[in-house]
Amino acid sequence: MSKASNQNKRLRKRRNKSSPRASEPVSSRRSTGQTRNRCRRAAWLKKRATAEQASAKPAAKVRRDIPLSQTSLASKPLVRGNLQKVITKNGSHSAISEISREATAGGVIYRFSKAGELEILLVADHFDRWTIPKGHIEEGETAQEAAIREIGEEAGVYQLDPICWLGKIHFRYRRENILVLMSTQIYLFKALGDTDQIKKEDWMNGIKWFSYDEAVNAIAYRDIAKLIRLGRRRLVQRGELNEQD
Repeated sequence: MSKASNQNKRLRKRRNKSSPRASEPVSSRRSTGQTRNRCRRAAWLKKRATAEQASAKPAAKVRRDIPLSQTSLASKPLVRGNLQKVITKNGSHSAISEISREATAGGVIYRFSKAGELEILLVADHFDRWTIPKGHIEEGETAQEAAIREIGEEAGVYQLDPICWLGKIHFRYRRENILVLMSTQIYLFKALGDTDQIKKEDWMNGIKWFSYDEAVNAIAYRDIAKLIRLGRRRLVQRGELNEQD
């Protein structure tokens, strides 16, 4: 063996002895590499989160220096809120100081035209929204008795045949600083006698017999429209109406 070859072997042995990685097991070197990769990824994620936070738009501030008219808020629907703060579609408003639970009742009133078509009686409130006659249940009244009384007062129809209970709907609104939680029980009634003699109350903007399809399209409240459809199904079940009509 040549002298140069022996010298190269001795140099390689010295390098292997002096190299720290040569003395480490393979598993240890692999673990060190994985730890380094995790640190790099964590640093990258932190940098990205910082950049996203810096680019985010600041939250909109609620103006509190604008005076609010309680009268204008009396009929506005509540979007969300609690006793300390109320947020409506027009912004944040003063706190609610009282919650009022009110029970009301009303009726889906129907008749058949001379042509045999189903018609529904609707009234227009002071906001020009078509709805059914309804009102508050007074002390000592049942819900059905209140519905019959309110129909007479609001529509001038006093001869009614109670058919069935259709359901109960719930809604809420703000009356100045009062949150009103209202429930309405709705019945199905058949109008009897001279059904053309209808008369609205002075505060209302209209009263009219609609065809079934027109009534469902004209009604301003979807929950009541659903109960009108349910009333029609009840008439089909009773045999007063054909499914095709």
